[in-house]
This record gives sequence, C-alpha cells and structure tokens, in this order.
Amino acid sequence: MRNLFVNGSKIRSRLFAFLLAFAIAFIPMAVNFPSKVEAATTLTVYPAPAGVPLNTDYTVKVRETGGVWQDLDEYRNTVGYPTKTNASFVYFDTDGQVEMSVTYNIGTITSSRIRGLNTTITPNINGNTMTFSISGPMKLSVEVNGNVNKHLMIFANPLEVNPPSPSDPNVIYLGPGLYQQDYTVPSGKTLYVAGGAVIQGSINLNSATNAKVIGRGVLDRPAGRAISVDNSNQITIDGIIVSNYGSADGGGCAINLGNTSNVLINNFKAFGANKWGDGIDTFAATNITINDSFIRSHDDSVAIYNARANGGNVWYGDTKNITLTNSILMPDLARPINMGTHGFTWAPGGGQTIENVTFSNLDLWIYNGGQRIQFISADGNLIQNVNFNDIRIDDTREGRFLVMSVKKWDYGHGRGINNVHFKNFKNVSYTGSGLGTNPIEGYDSTRMIQNITFENLKMNGTVITNAAQGNFTTNGYTSNINFIASGDPVPEAMPQFPSPAPINLALNRPASASSSQGADPVSRGNDGSTSTRWSANDGNTGHWWTVDLGASKDITLGTQVMWEQIGKAYQYKIETSNDNVNWTLKVDKTNNTSTDQIQNDIFKGTGRYVRITVTGLPTGAWASFFDFKVLGETANLAENKAASSDSTLTGIPVSRAVDGNSITRWIAADGAAGHWVKVDLGKIKNITYGTQVSFEKSGVAYQYKIETSKDNTNWTLKVDKTNNASTEQVQTDYFTDSARYVRLTVTGVPSGISASFYDFKVFGDPVNLALGKPASTDSSEPANPADSGNDISTSTRWSANDGLTGHWWTVDLGSSKYITGGTQVMWEQPNAYYSYKIETSNDNVNWTVRVDKGGNGNNVQVQSDRFVATARYVRITVSGLPSGAKASFYDFKVFGETGDTMTVAHLPFDETNGTTAIDSTGNGWHGTLVGGASRVAGKYGNAVSLNGTNQYVALPSGVVSGDSAITVTALVYLNSASNGTQIFNFGSGTNTYMYLTPKNADNSKIRFGITTSGNTHEQDIDGTAPLTTGVWHHVL
Repeated sequence: MRNLFVNGSKIRSRLFAFLLAFAIAFIPMAVNFPSKVEAATTLTVYPAPAGVPLNTDYTVKVRETGGVWQDLDEYRNTVGYPTKTNASFVYFDTDGQVEMSVTYNIGTITSSRIRGLNTTITPNINGNTMTFSISGPMKLSVEVNGNVNKHLMIFANPLEVNPPSPSDPNVIYLGPGLYQQDYTVPSGKTLYVAGGAVIQGSINLNSATNAKVIGRGVLDRPAGRAISVDNSNQITIDGIIVSNYGSADGGGCAINLGNTSNVLINNFKAFGANKWGDGIDTFAATNITINDSFIRSHDDSVAIYNARANGGNVWYGDTKNITLTNSILMPDLARPINMGTHGFTWAPGGGQTIENVTFSNLDLWIYNGGQRIQFISADGNLIQNVNFNDIRIDDTREGRFLVMSVKKWDYGHGRGINNVHFKNFKNVSYTGSGLGTNPIEGYDSTRMIQNITFENLKMNGTVITNAAQGNFTTNGYTSNINFIASGDPVPEAMPQFPSPAPINLALNRPASASSSQGADPVSRGNDGSTSTRWSANDGNTGHWWTVDLGASKDITLGTQVMWEQIGKAYQYKIETSNDNVNWTLKVDKTNNTSTDQIQNDIFKGTGRYVRITVTGLPTGAWASFFDFKVLGETANLAENKAASSDSTLTGIPVSRAVDGNSITRWIAADGAAGHWVKVDLGKIKNITYGTQVSFEKSGVAYQYKIETSKDNTNWTLKVDKTNNASTEQVQTDYFTDSARYVRLTVTGVPSGISASFYDFKVFGDPVNLALGKPASTDSSEPANPADSGNDISTSTRWSANDGLTGHWWTVDLGSSKYITGGTQVMWEQPNAYYSYKIETSNDNVNWTVRVDKGGNGNNVQVQSDRFVATARYVRITVSGLPSGAKASFYDFKVFGETGDTMTVAHLPFDETNGTTAIDSTGNGWHGTLVGGASRVAGKYGNAVSLNGTNQYVALPSGVVSGDSAITVTALVYLNSASNGTQIFNFGSGTNTYMYLTPKNADNSKIRFGITTSGNTHEQDIDGTAPLTTGVWHHVL
C-alpha cells in the first residue's frame, strides 16, 4: 500500500482513487512529503498539492538507473504569443544520472527535440513514449512535432543542501501544501518554500537586508510582480519556480530589483504570458548575479535599466556589476536581453551609467514574437564595459540578433555606448535566416557608439570577418567597430570614459563610540589616514562606532572599513539612522568569514548617522579599524558654472570641463604643462568635500595643483599634487574652504598627452531653498504647525489634524527659483510606507506633477526625489499612510539655486521660536540667539530684540574670513542708545575686528571702526550725529 500511496497522485483506477482518498483522510500529512529513493543516485520527487492546476498533455516518470519509476505531477502553465497556450512543467531533485519516460497524450509523435543549456538529447521513441537518460541536474525543453508552445519543461534540480528547520525562529517555513496568500520577508529572515508547496500569491522582499527565498516550491499565478526586491541588500533567491505571473494586460515581472544591491538569483525558473510581463527587471541596481536560470517571458526576459518612475515607485542611480550566466532565455514577444532605455536626463551630468555587465554561457531561444539583443542608450544613459562570452542564439523569427542605438525614449537622448566586447561576445553562434540587418547607430558626434569588438562571431556556422558579411549597418556616429578571429588582439578602446566615483561623506565628520582607547580615539576612525585607528578599550564584542554626516545624505555605494588586523575575519553589522534613535539594518555580516582587511559593503540609502557594530572578533583581536568610509554623493557646486582656461583646443569649449558629463572633455590646445581651468561658482560657497577631477586617460599619472580664491586675484593653494604618481583616472582631493573661484593647473602631463579631463567637480552641501520660507497647509495640529515642516530643526514637525489622506503642505520660495536637486522629505515614522506626490507652480494655481509615488514601495524615513524645475511654490500631497499614522513630516527641503550671486548671508529673523536664526541664502551661515535674545514684530515680518548688554546673535566663525571687501546692511530700531553699543562686530580678538556703533564713547556719533593691529591703529569713520531712537533705520 505504501508504494501505491507514494506514486498514487496519478492513478486513474476508481478503486485506487478511493483507496488513496481513504489514506489521505487518515494520514493527512503523509501525501505532502517528498518520496526519497535511496540508490546509487539520490532522487527526490514532490507530489503537487490538491487544488493546483495540472496538465494531462504529458505523463512523465523518472527513476534512478535501473530503479523503480516515480510518477511526476505535470503542472499547467501558460506561454506563447500571440495566442496563449497551456504548456507543462515537472520538477525533481537528483545528484546524478537518472532515466526519464515522457508519454505524449494528445497526438502522435512525428518528431521530437529535447534540448537544454548547450545540450541536445536524442530520445528513444516507442509509440508515443520517449525514454532517455540525463547525467544530472539540468533544465530541458521537450518539444513534440516542433511545437514550442506545448512544450514540457523538465527541471532537474540539484539536491538541497542543509534545508532549514521548521523550528528555526528566523525561518518562515512552508511545508508541502497550498498557500493562498502573499508573503513579506523581513530583514534577517528566510522564506523556505518546500518542494510540493505552492503559493498562490506574491513575495515581498522590499527594504530587507540579509533575507532569502529558497526551496523547491512554486509561486502560481502571482499578480503583478511575483517577487519584489526594492531598496534591499544581501538577498538570495534560490530554487523557486514562478508560473503564470503578471496582470492580465497590466504588465508585471517574475522578479523586480529596484535600487537593490548584492543579490544572488540561482536555479530560478519563470513562465509568464501576460502582456508586458518581463522576466527579471533591474533598476539602478548593483552587484546582481543571475545564474542557472530559465526564463520564458512575454516581454523582455532580462531588462537592465537605470532610473525610472513606474507604478508609484521611483528608482534612481547608476547600475553596475550585473552578471548573467549559465541560463536559458526565451521571450515570446520582446527581447531576451534589453539594456538601457530608462533613465533621467536631469540627473547630474545629464544622466546615469550602466556599466560592468557580463553575459556568459547563455542560450537564447527566439520564437513567436521574440526579438534580438537590444542596447538602447536613451534618457541620459551611458552604457559601457559590457562583455559577452559563449552565447548561442536560435532564431526562427527576426533574422538578426542585435540592435544598438542612441536615441530618445521618455525624456531625451542617451549619452552613448562604449566598450562592448563581443570579444567576450566570442563564440557567439547564431542560427537563423540572418536576413535582417543588425544596426549600430549613434546619435551625434558627442553621443556615439564606439569600441565594439566581435570575436569569433558565427552565423549559421560561418565566422563573420566584416560588417557587410554579418549584415551589420552603421551610421556616421560610430567608431572602432571590429570583427576579429578567435584569439586575435582586441583593438585598444579609446576613449576611456571614467566610471562614476562617490565621495567619502564620513571624512573628518563628528564620530562617537561605545568605548575607545586613549591612544586610539574615536576621531581616528574617519580621519582619512590608514596609519591611525580607532580601537575599543577591551576585547569584548558588541562595541559600536557612529559617524554623524551632518545632515541626511544620499549613500550610493555603501561603506568601506579597513580593519586593524590582516587575514582575520571580523563579524559586524552596519545600520543607518536619521535621528540617532531609530536604526535600519543595511549590512548584516554577523556571520562573515571573509579575511580581507578592507571590506566593501555596497548598499543604497539615505541617512545622517551610520553605525558599525562589531559582533564577532578573531582570537586575540579587539574592535579596531584604521578607516571607515561612507560612500555617496553631494552637490557639485561647479556643474554648468562659468569656466575659463588659458588654452582650449579649437572646437572643444572649456564649458565641457564642468558640465558634469563623463563623456565630454576639455583639451588644451597643445601638449605643454602649466595649462589651467578655472570655475566661477557664482558667489562665495562653502566647499565641504574638496574636488574631483576625471582625467582623459587611466593608467598614467598627471601632476596638478588646485587653488581657491574669493576675488579671482588672491589665490590659496589647497591641493599640491605636483609630484603625483597615482595613475587612477578619477582623483578626489578632500579639503574645506569658502571660495568663489577654484582653479586646477596641470603641472605635468604623461608623455605624448595633452592636459585634458572629462570633468572637474567642486563638492559642497546643496542649498535648501525652502529653509524658513512661508509654508501653508490645508490641515495642521496646533502643536505641529505648517512652519515646523521647514524650520531648521528635525525635532519639530508639521502634522495634519486627522488621519485622512489627501492633505497637502506648500512652501513659497519667495520668487521663482531654479530647482536643481529636487526635494527631500523626512517623514515622522521610520521604516513606514508613505505615498505622495510633489508638484510645482509659479502662481499657486497651475500645478505640474514632478514626482508621483502613489504606490511607494520605499519605507526609508528620508526620501530624496530628484527633478529639475523653475518654480516659486512646491507642494507635497500625501496620498497614502501607514496604519495609524497622520500626514506628518519633520523636514521638507527643496534643493536648487537662489539666483543671488552676491549675498553671503541673510538673516531675516522670521522664525517664531528657537535660538537659531536661519540664513535664507542657503549658504549655511545660521546665527544663534545668545543671552535670552527674543523675537518681536519687525518692520517687515519679525525682528530680533536685544537688551544692549549681554544679548546678541552669534554668526559662525569664518563668515567674512578672507574677504577684502564686503557690504553689511541691516534694519535697526533703537529704543535707546548707550555709548559703545554695537550693531555688529566681526573679528578674531582685540587686534583684528570691525564694528558699527550707533553712538561712540568719544563724540557720541555713529561710528564704523576697523583694525588689523589693535585699537591704537583703529581707523574710524564717524557720522554727524548718533543714530536716532524710535524709528527704523536702513543701515548700509
């Protein structure tokens, strides 16, 4: 009876069906568990649970060699285009050779093809039954009479290694059975879907760190996205089958990876026939590995994009380090591989970059409406450094295998395609008509397709040696397109566009720790030196170290830590916070075994505080590191500002040196050293992170120096690399200063090379146009008014007075301003999902939607939304709320340019509370009310009230430092005037100062005094009388 039970899921006899039902009634769990056959080969089969659609087109059995046949359940799935067709799949696990029997139940076999990854199997056919052997784990398509739309997919998985225990508290364990719900997998958890388990729902891995979905089970008919992985890090998806994913005609995908990093997708299988349904989509993702997968999609099988706004989500950033290996892709309508397409032209430099992408050992099956491999550089994207190796294409439709173009998609043209090595597209075998053209077409002289090499490209068995032979076409905006034989040298790629390089946001920022040694204080953990270090004061685990970045910053490439000891494994975790209270796990290396001294942990996020906690130590070691970096981006103060040079090659404007674009460059007119480029920042700016230059060539050393000036006459040397030996193409030099002009002089050039660079950046904090500006709302709590949403404090907040959606908050910037960096909002609740839209207007009547996060899948507390606009009013409307929350945020910022090129600081004193007087220029020279100074009604808005003795407003050190000429203006109302009372006083002690008093002690007249050598050398300018009381004066 036991053997009948194990194989009984497909017994057709009424008697046996009755006996089976009887057994199930008495032993309900037994039917759900897999049957194991112990022999020379281990074989595990998984009966399907009741209620799951099966298909009777095939009868499939498997056995270890010479063993007992095991019956497999044939799942029903939907494939095909333009007509959807029911197909079948089966699965089991094995660790070696097995025999298979496949019976075709719906007709006569006149021909058959069984194929897998670079594999073809010839079966023995007896009537309508095919028998054959397989050597071990593989993925096979069984196609009878040439019908790929009624095929049978066989997924022979490897045996599971150390499957999790149902009692593990960190595991969501789904044993065999049917589960009709969606699942969310939080950080540190594993969703285990056992063989024989079927989920009729989707899986959410959004905002998770160190989370997994593993097993042998099936996701059946998930709507939209089957598996969503947005804003996540350290994710594993292994062994799962996704069947019939997507909405009927509304798109969807098997896996979505948006703003996500460090993902391993292995032994993944997916079928989708719904319109616009992609296989795996990546958006602004980093370090993604897809291996040993089969994807049959309606639309693109694998799509690699940059930024995109889609379905209420907004993904933003560069894409890098994507690897797809050992897989089969089978699109029914669109492309097996689609790269580029989506991006944002308003990103700094005009777009973003997709780079370092590898495709290896792939079979591309092009049937029905399937198409070619496609590269579309659009919407500001630059695509570079892409490698193909061992690609086999079976094309029955288009007659071509490649399209490469630079064009406009949604927002604008792309920036080009560079360095695609079909050298590593070597051993490409194309089978098809070959009658279609393979176009390679750039857009213009600055947006080209260049450095494309085909090595050992075969079409229908013939090696292609030139473009015409392979039916390739090009236009006038391509360069260095090559066809070479196997093993021939690859032509040098020129130009070499630099990769995006983050800056170290943590350098010399305030830090704290749970403990530290006297000789190794906390400040040495981020001082930029690899010879000084922070160390805890004992050898215990659990010690932490935190850096305060000063404000919520965009972290684009995570962190880097350089541990004290070499060759030892430290265990740790990294968290971020916006308030130093609520923390979000971003990196979980509590089980780290890597002994690399420098550990790079890539993730994306927004945070002000970053904390590393040491959870495990090597024997004899203490928590201690030489350096900790936080890698991200901040404002480039030089972008598109006025630039000049002593020498520029004809036709190459110097403006290219500061346009932020990594594909345009400045070139000196000759090969001499000493040429310089100068950028005018427009007014004196606070330079907080120094500069970055991207030279024309990598692998050679340029020598240079960087100077700053406030007046374009007196220069201060800030960086001296006149003896530079570094051959890195991108060089970042950290310093702080206040300056209007920054000059880079190339003092030495490599042999045969002119002074030339792609980009010169000057880094500072962005200007918050909304700070302290008038705000309004449709609803607010008395204790949380509208103006608390854009004051300088992140501990005060605006809140609507009820929990309804639809509430709005608007800031008036005072006049139309150029918004260059979009907005940033800090919500009240951390790790919660708020949906919203952001609009701009110039008249407070007609509004333009700039950001729509109506289905926001990002739960970070601080959300940055980039756009470019010219507007006076900015409005945020809350369309969705976390459970129990109100529309409420601590801070709302608008980043851009004031248009004021002269004012260094402006303190209107319009705040209603607190001791901070906001500098409305955005330059950050905020004042502090001292001694109980208060605010009262002023001539316009508010004013500050001072008692004339111990009350004053203090400005930050350096506000006028280095200025040779300044203007100070104020509106002053005197209640009374005592000798020596001062309206302002700037100085650095009793020897260097300047002041204005309404009544001096010598002659009781208004006086301006200034000295750099003490009061005996003071120079004075006196008025004709003291400043009168009881009226407002405009003092200039």
